[in-house]
Amino acid sequence: MFFVFICLVTFKEVFQIQNGTRTRLFKLFEWLILIEVASVILGFVFDVDLLASYTRTVKGVTTVARFGYQGLIPAQNEVSAFFLIAFFYFLWKNIYLKSGTLYLLLTTIAGVLTGTKVGALLAGLLVLYLLKRLRLRIRRTHLILLAVLVGICVVAFVQRDYLLSRFEPTINYFTYWVEQRGAVILFTTGRNVKVDQIVLQVLPHFNWINILFGGYNLSRFATEMDIIDVFLKLGAIGTLLFYSLYIGIILRPKQVKINLNRLLFVIVWLSVSTTAGHVVFSAINGAYLAILLLAFETFSHKEEAATPSIELTPALSPLPSVVS
Repeated sequence: MFFVFICLVTFKEVFQIQNGTRTRLFKLFEWLILIEVASVILGFVFDVDLLASYTRTVKGVTTVARFGYQGLIPAQNEVSAFFLIAFFYFLWKNIYLKSGTLYLLLTTIAGVLTGTKVGALLAGLLVLYLLKRLRLRIRRTHLILLAVLVGICVVAFVQRDYLLSRFEPTINYFTYWVEQRGAVILFTTGRNVKVDQIVLQVLPHFNWINILFGGYNLSRFATEMDIIDVFLKLGAIGTLLFYSLYIGIILRPKQVKINLNRLLFVIVWLSVSTTAGHVVFSAINGAYLAILLLAFETFSHKEEAATPSIELTPALSPLPSVVS
């Protein structure tokens, strides 16, 4: 839980803007993202079971519970948080540095192919962002992206029967659970059932010390809805302290004005953390989150440095010489 704080402090100290080491850190991070993106896309195109998320092999027979590819990251929850971080990294790079648009599109496509709710969320955010950019100014890059998206839609329509067969396990999976547990399960992927178990079996045994300071052993059973698990682990006081620090490093509240882009990320990040879980508790993605926060700070700083200053009083031009 606290690994993100350690990483942020360490990375700020080790990777400096002045000597160029922070730029090399970002390049390495981009390569990691692209390798994961490639592994997910290749897993989908060639139907590689090793790169899939929900396959299970029993006595040589492979069954698919639902659609989704995790690439080289071995856990589905880790994949969701990773792609959310990767998406906002390239989104911020595109906003502030006007670059990385193609990488943003590839990251979104790979995010969709993970088969998680986050993938649909990324697709929606990308569409909203592109619509906003198109309202401001249509660039050649936007036309290329539009052509690529149209091409993807055409291919999807032509191969609709094949794609439906790939998505059929997922449709059957969620149809079954909706019929059994209701539509809420679509947003929590069954975690609301775990919450019910905690409420019925754990909370009745909590005393006032547990309520204030926690103490529950999450290795026994966890809801995977972060805000509830943080409460079980740290109690009410610990939860308030943790989230004040956690949200604080993302928003940087010491500044008088809160950046709207950071606020959007906080809303999306904590929404996924609450419904999908295992985001706050992810040490691996804690390191990537620290890199993302450094990128936001660096990219916005570069934009401010590149913006020409505006003089309050215009400089006086020399008087023209008089030729007699």
